[in-house]
Amino acid sequence: MLCSLLIYTFNRPEYLNRNLQYLKKINFYFNIYILDSSNDNNFEKNNANIKKLNLQIHHIKFNERISPSIKILTALERINTKYVLICPDDDFISLNGLKKCINFLENNLEYSVVHGNYYNYYPPGNNLTFLSKFSWKNRYDSSLIDDNSTYIRFKKYFDNYNTPLLYSLYRTPFLLKTFRKISKCITFQNGEWMQAMITVILTKIGYVNTFYLIKDKPLKKGYQYSKNTEGYNINSKNLQIDKKYIVNSIEKLLYKNKISESEKIVNLANIFYDNILKIYNKKKKEQEISYNFPKKILKIILPKEFIKFFRQNKLHINTSFKSFDQNERNELNIIKKLF
Repeated sequence: MLCSLLIYTFNRPEYLNRNLQYLKKINFYFNIYILDSSNDNNFEKNNANIKKLNLQIHHIKFNERISPSIKILTALERINTKYVLICPDDDFISLNGLKKCINFLENNLEYSVVHGNYYNYYPPGNNLTFLSKFSWKNRYDSSLIDDNSTYIRFKKYFDNYNTPLLYSLYRTPFLLKTFRKISKCITFQNGEWMQAMITVILTKIGYVNTFYLIKDKPLKKGYQYSKNTEGYNINSKNLQIDKKYIVNSIEKLLYKNKISESEKIVNLANIFYDNILKIYNKKKKEQEISYNFPKKILKIILPKEFIKFFRQNKLHINTSFKSFDQNERNELNIIKKLF
């Protein structure tokens, strides 16, 4: 088998089942690993749903309090496919886009990672849009980062951090190498940033202009991991601890690989985490419009103003699929029918 898909999930059988139904309908033929730290009841629900599908699924049970990075590392150490990608249970991966990304890595041996275009989608009746149609918008500004200079790649990526690399397609040994480092982080979010740092230091970032992944954005639930879960226990103390470990690890990696301008890269890593700490330590948070009000109340209070807010902030809510090719539209239409 050429590729493996790792889906991590935690007590959301309805999300996982929806994702698997989609993979079934698009005839997904690569290996699927379900990294499941749900409680016993939800694990059995997931298991029952999996048994109904004729897919290459490996269902792995984990402790409820395990960090997502440990789950992923465990799976990476088991698989033997050439390529691998990670997907949360509320995201949908495009098989068409995945095949294009595999083709990119097959033909560009100097790259260890590649991604395409990421989108958010909003089901009808969503609190955010007030639209009666399935709608979507661009999520990240994906791009090719192919500079030969490690410093320029690092600076280009982290000066305008926008696109996480965690959900890209990787050569399996490379992703395994990064997770052996980030699994020691206290918080999964810090591990995600560290993983991106290691990636841009060691390889160029490939890009294919194709629909690659689309994320559910109902804005009715928060993180799929509770505050008590190890991987999402984010606070200033843990950020400080992680920052020290990450910056020291990055420094050792740079000198081990004899990368030029190492001091500049370490300085950029310090600046990045200092900025993150400032955000978490800020006493007064900026006022934001809450998206958690009941839909009826929002309609009464600020229907026109709310829509104007989105237009002014260029959030580009779309309902047409004309910009996608036929294969991409077919996959998006399957997603639409799941709601």
